[in-house]
Amino acid sequence: MQIDASITVEKVLNERQKLYTVLQFDSSHTKIFKIGERICINQARGVLFDIINYFNDVIEVEQVRVYKIPERVQEKIDWACELIERTKFQSYPDNWYLEINENSYESRINKL
Repeated sequence: MQIDASITVEKVLNERQKLYTVLQFDSSHTKIFKIGERICINQARGVLFDIINYFNDVIEVEQVRVYKIPERVQEKIDWACELIERTKFQSYPDNWYLEINENSYESRINKL
């Protein structure tokens, strides 16, 4: 996979938290997503975990999966984010068990 050199830890963590919150909201409040759409969201989260693992020197860039969320699912994610904001839904953080090794990140991002 080609990782964009402009990607930051913050962008990856924010996107991962957003997708996690959308799934939590869907499970606890309303059923916006079908099972297959939830799988799409989790596939995208898996790619974000791969990127984090790359930053932490766990895997090589070639091992980072490539996945793009289908447009219709992305539209539903955006809509869910609006609902989350309007209802002030609070999710559990998705980063309580995973940290970024800043030294590894810096060396990896400089290789891109």
